[in-house]
Amino acid sequence: MSSSRYAREVDLADLNSSHTQAVLLTPEGSTVLDVGVADGSVARALVARSCTVWGVEIEPDAAAEAKGVCEQVVVGDVESLDLESSFDGRRFDVVLLLDVLEHLVDPAATLRRTAATLRPGGHVVVSLPNVTHSAVRLDLLRGRFSYTEAGLLDRTHLRFFDAAGVAQLFADAGMDVVESLRVTVPVDATEIDVDLASLAPEVLAEAMSGTESETYQFVVTAVPSGAERPAAATGTLTALLQHQVRELTARLGEATAYSRALEAQDAQKSAYIGELGDRVHALEATLRERMAELALMHEQHLALTASVEVKDAYIADLRGDPRRKAEIESHAGYAVADRAYTALQRRPLLLRTARWVARRAANRPAGG
Repeated sequence: MSSSRYAREVDLADLNSSHTQAVLLTPEGSTVLDVGVADGSVARALVARSCTVWGVEIEPDAAAEAKGVCEQVVVGDVESLDLESSFDGRRFDVVLLLDVLEHLVDPAATLRRTAATLRPGGHVVVSLPNVTHSAVRLDLLRGRFSYTEAGLLDRTHLRFFDAAGVAQLFADAGMDVVESLRVTVPVDATEIDVDLASLAPEVLAEAMSGTESETYQFVVTAVPSGAERPAAATGTLTALLQHQVRELTARLGEATAYSRALEAQDAQKSAYIGELGDRVHALEATLRERMAELALMHEQHLALTASVEVKDAYIADLRGDPRRKAEIESHAGYAVADRAYTALQRRPLLLRTARWVARRAANRPAGG
C-alpha cells in the first residue's frame, strides 16, 4: 500500500481523470519533470509510454517509492528548491504540476520558476481544484466550510481557484493557456457530504447553475508567453477522444440494434396477446350462448314442474270435483301453475304432452 495519500492508479481509459489527461497531454518519449510526484503513480504511466521522468516530492516516504520509477527524485519543498542546481541545469519537454499549486504560498512564482526548466517547444500541465463546485456552494449555504483529508477542500490547501482565478494565475506567471480541460463530478459524488433530499428545489437549481457547477478540477496546458504551442500533446488527447467517440458510437449502434430487437419481441408479444384476446372474446361469446341455453332449459324445467300443478287442476276440472278445483285455485302455487300453463301454450309440444298426461290420469281408476 502506498505511503502517499495522493496516490492514484492511472487508468488511461478513464478520461474523466486529471492524471489520465496529464499523461495523455504528454507526448510519448518525452522528458518529464513531475513536481509533486507522490509515490510515482503518474510516473509509472509515463514510463510505460517511453517517457523519462524526474520528480520533486516533499514527503520522504512517498519519494522513496517514486525513486523506483524515476531517474531522480529530489526531496524538498518546491517553493524553496533551486531547480537549476537540483537537476544540474536539465531541461524538460513537459513539467507536471498536478494538484500542487493550491498547496503553495505563491503559486504564480513557482509556476514561473518551473516553466523556466522547459526546453523550447515544451509545455506545462497543471491541475487545480475548483472551489465553485456545487458541493462547496451547498456546504457554504449551510454555513459550513469544512476541510477534508483530500479533494476540493483538502486540509492542506492554502489557495483556492475558480475559472477566473485559474486564468489570472497563468497570466501572473507570464504564461499562455493552450488548452483547458475539465474533470467533472456530480454534486452528490464528492467527498463533501450533501443531502440533496433536504434541499428546496429552487436552492438546488441555483447551486447547480453555471457552466462550472460540476467542474471538480481544471486541467490546463500552458506555455511561456509567446512560445510555440505544443500541437503534438493536444493532438494525442484529441485522437484518443475521437477514438472514445467512435467506441461510444459503436456501443450506441449496438444498443440501438438491441432496442430494435426488443421492440420486435414486444410486437410479437403484443400480437400474441391480441390473439389471446380474440380467443377470450370467442370463449366469452360461447359462454354467453351456453348461459342462454341454460336459462332456457331452466325455464323449461320450471314449466314442466308447474305442469304437474296444471295437470292436477285439469284432472279436477275434468272430474267435476268443484271442491278439489277450488282448493287448487286457492293454493299459492295456482297462479304460478296458471302462468306456466300459459307459457306451455306457447310451446305446443310441451302442452300436448301435458294434456296427454292429464287425460291418462283422468281415465285411470281411483286408487289405481
